[in-house]
Amino acid sequence: MKVRVYLVVFLQFLGYSCGVLSFKISDVFPVCKKNDDQCLTAAIEKALHYLCENGLPELKLPKLDPIAIPEISIGTKGSAADISQKYIDVKLHGFKKASVSNAHLDWEKKKLTFTVFAPQLDQVSSYDFNGRILIFPIRGQGKAVLSQSNVTVYHTIQFDTVKKQDKDYFKVVSYVISTNPSKTSFKVDNLFNGNEALSERVHEVVNDNWKVLWDEAKADVDLTYAKVYETFAQKLFGKLPISDLVIQA
Repeated sequence: MKVRVYLVVFLQFLGYSCGVLSFKISDVFPVCKKNDDQCLTAAIEKALHYLCENGLPELKLPKLDPIAIPEISIGTKGSAADISQKYIDVKLHGFKKASVSNAHLDWEKKKLTFTVFAPQLDQVSSYDFNGRILIFPIRGQGKAVLSQSNVTVYHTIQFDTVKKQDKDYFKVVSYVISTNPSKTSFKVDNLFNGNEALSERVHEVVNDNWKVLWDEAKADVDLTYAKVYETFAQKLFGKLPISDLVIQA
């Protein structure tokens, strides 16, 4: 697989801000005692819901619901699909209803893990396809909706600590996710120059075989969204000292 993820404009929009914080930290991320996984889980869930509803304008962070990405390009080469996929003006809806579980911060290994569950996620975009899916040659442009239900997303953040002005901060070294839906469905318009009968047949076959198609595209999709989450985490941790997030005693 070859992936080209166009996040330049998005990441520029999230450019570093050096202003004084004007929001209350506990409104975004409640302070927890060290090694209190239950508190950490609740704190991450509260932060997720806050960012979904409000974003953080003070740090130039937009809302997390929907997540907006200017463009995603994926080149899939596998047994089920050999297709160039371009998604433009991508919006991912659904995380405002998500829950968080199993958060754990391993101080020795410098690793934070947690699980997010969303009942429904919908990725809405324009598309440009050229290639093959299963036995069907696919070529078209139009609107696309990728819907996933009962989605479990595993997050793994590797971090380091850095000192700034005599205070310690988390620094994200890597951010990895694994997205696991119980069902995925695709809906795209204007396939085959408006041939509705053929389009309906392709949709039926593709949605019946969603698992094998998702498995071949999953790594590229996970990489794309992990970059977005990493930017959010880096912005938050870069502004909030560890002492404001964790009670060490």
